[in-house]
Parts: sequence; structure tokens; C-alpha cells
Amino acid sequence: LVAPGAYPSGVTYTAVSLFIHELGGISYQELQRYVYALILGFTPVIIFVSYRALTGNSVVALLSVLFCYLQPDFLWVTWRGSHERLTWLLVFVSLYGLASGFFHRIKTVGVAGRYMVVFYLAVFALISTNVFFASSYVIALSIGLVSWYILTYFVNRGLIEHVIPATQLRRLVLVVLSSLVLLYLF
Repeated sequence: LVAPGAYPSGVTYTAVSLFIHELGGISYQELQRYVYALILGFTPVIIFVSYRALTGNSVVALLSVLFCYLQPDFLWVTWRGSHERLTWLLVFVSLYGLASGFFHRIKTVGVAGRYMVVFYLAVFALISTNVFFASSYVIALSIGLVSWYILTYFVNRGLIEHVIPATQLRRLVLVVLSSLVLLYLF
């Protein structure tokens, strides 16, 4: 049973807020006004870095940041005092880890491992912060996987002349399955 007024979809935001309050003696109002407001300063930078890792183009990444902040819904959920500013930050951190691990030529296993650790830590933090949003994110990854399989089908039939490496497709299957397992375990 969930206590009245408790947030049933995740405990991390509340737990971290309580931890900071107890550790630093900061009131919840100051925490919302000052500490969590610092996250807003990091969000555009993380969005830029994520989209640059995804597209490999700084101009497209800048336009992506602009388009994110032109959306009223994105502005509403990131500027009000709730867990959603942290939720979006975690989404873009996980997108950075996933894109960097997939699209850059990684010479060593250690570098690839760092990107995967970033991805899985961000996904786990996202799941523990907001299960509903995290499940939507994992479903979006699954739709991306299915779309990649459909695209591979057309490439194999000769209808499209784009080569999709099978190793990356297998890695995306593992990413989606492990994210689903994390979601189920939580």
C-alpha cells in the first residue's frame, strides 16, 4: 500500500531530496529554488552533447537544443519544481551513453564499457525516479529496435543501399533486453 500523498512511480527523487535536506540542513523550499535549479543549467549542455554524439554534427545539436526549448511542454516540465527536470536530464544522459557507445569507433573495451556504465546508471536512475516515464523510454528503444530490423529487411532485399552492421543490431537487442530486465526488477 502507498501512503496518501506519496508518489508511487518512483522513490529516488523523494529519497535524494530527503537525504540532501538531512545532510545539509537545507529547507525543501531552498532545495527547489537553488539546488535543483542548478540542474536547469546542465540540461542544455547535456542535450547538446547527447545530440552531438547522436548526429556527429554540432550545428544539428545546437538546433536540437533550440527545438527542445521551443516546445512549451518541455519548458513546463523542466522549469517547474518537480522530478521531471531530473527525468529529462537522465534521458539525455542515457541517450549520450547509448549513442557514444554505438556510433563512435571505440578501440578498447574499457572505453565502450564506460559508455555502457553511463547508459545503465542513467537508465536505472530513470527507472527508480519515474517508472512510468522509464517504461515509455524503454518501449521507445524497443520500437527503435523493431524499426532497425525492418530497415535491415529492406537492405537485405536490395531496396535500400545502406549497410547496417549486424553487431550493432545485436548490441541494441541486448540493450533493450537488459533495460526491460532492470525495469521488471524495479
